[in-house]
Amino acid sequence: MRESILLRTIDFNIRELVNSHYLTSLFAPNSIAIFGASERENSVGEVVFRNLLSAGFSGGIYPINPRRDTIKEVKAYKSISEVQDTVELAVVITPAKTIPSIVRECGDHGVKAMIILSAGFREAGPEGRALEDQVVNIAKEYGIRFIGPNCLGLIRPSESINLTFGNNNAMPGNLALVSQSGAICTAILDWAEENDVGFSTVISTGIAADLDFG
Repeated sequence: MRESILLRTIDFNIRELVNSHYLTSLFAPNSIAIFGASERENSVGEVVFRNLLSAGFSGGIYPINPRRDTIKEVKAYKSISEVQDTVELAVVITPAKTIPSIVRECGDHGVKAMIILSAGFREAGPEGRALEDQVVNIAKEYGIRFIGPNCLGLIRPSESINLTFGNNNAMPGNLALVSQSGAICTAILDWAEENDVGFSTVISTGIAADLDFG
């Protein structure tokens, strides 16, 4: 499997440079929905949601979980259609077979960017590949751009965003880290924490079915 690491010492403020760019909703969203947010301790849905809250994100946060009324004292929604506000970025942590319908729900709601953390696509064989193609086609239909599937997620310190299921956050800095491998991202974040190195952005692309930074 191809692994690429891009470390660039560039001081870019994404909100200023790409205010009208198609990736603004990914890198600098004003609102985030998390499908599969959970209170089950140390589950992926719990860790991702906890990391976002701990990062201090000040925009709208909308946990989507049909079995909960609140998650960590934040109002939860049974579906994104119940959210009355605009959602710019959706993060998905649900089983692979649920994701095509979630992408369509997001498209109907006007979401323009997604991060799909879930596994079970091309790496799972022909059925997974067919499911991945379905996700890509639905996303194209609605003009949605996404990272993943099967990725660690995204960290944007300047935006107070940590949408990963790792134990690391990143300090603010001028390095951008892009890797296919979540394990490499985690290892570099471990090193960076010990050496006081900060990042502007950390991205794990995973399968890169849509967006590929390599």
